Amino acid sequence: MKLAIASLSLTLLLANASTTMPYMENDQLKSRAEQTNYEETSRYEDVMRFIGELQKRTDKLRVESFGKTEEGRDLPLMIFADPPIAQPREARDSGKPVVFIQANIHAGEVEGKEASLHLARRIATGDLRLLLNNLIILIAPIYNADGNEKISSNNRDAPNGPSAIWNEAFGGPHSGGITAVMADGSVHFVAFGIDPTVWAAVGSRSGGENVQLPF
Repeated sequence: MKLAIASLSLTLLLANASTTMPYMENDQLKSRAEQTNYEETSRYEDVMRFIGELQKRTDKLRVESFGKTEEGRDLPLMIFADPPIAQPREARDSGKPVVFIQANIHAGEVEGKEASLHLARRIATGDLRLLLNNLIILIAPIYNADGNEKISSNNRDAPNGPSAIWNEAFGGPHSGGITAVMADGSVHFVAFGIDPTVWAAVGSRSGGENVQLPF
């Protein structure tokens, strides 16, 4: 029941925030998406720089790494609390519900990453600071940090959208490609150099294309 009440309270606060509490006009910190009129998405270094700037603006934010990627990048976790906390037991002892927000699980789905950075800014310096009176909020904005960096104009060329957001559709530890399980249960090797149009056709039957094996 406590969790349900907390979830409802968070939903109501977020829904009312834009109409009842104005943004701080003097907050000039912007994400790469905002700086480019949403034509580009934040790279890993942009995300880390944004988080570092937030830390300079509030004492309610603690940043930790909750792991490393295959390519050695730290995975940042923003921990918002008032008063600040340093240990899990402090969160438990506070009696406040803990809300965990995770974004950018799939590299090409970048909107969650950008939205989580904007949300963090509002919690740190803007109209959502009051959430910390009742909640502890954890934000992991860039879970697929390695995939986020695989940006190329050859990826996902079918969707309409900004020119610099299309990330690699897949990756893996095998040399030259991945092994993929098809809908019929068969397993096939897919080379990293696969034609993007063919790869898109394999992932959906909506276009009615016939794809020949091997790819």
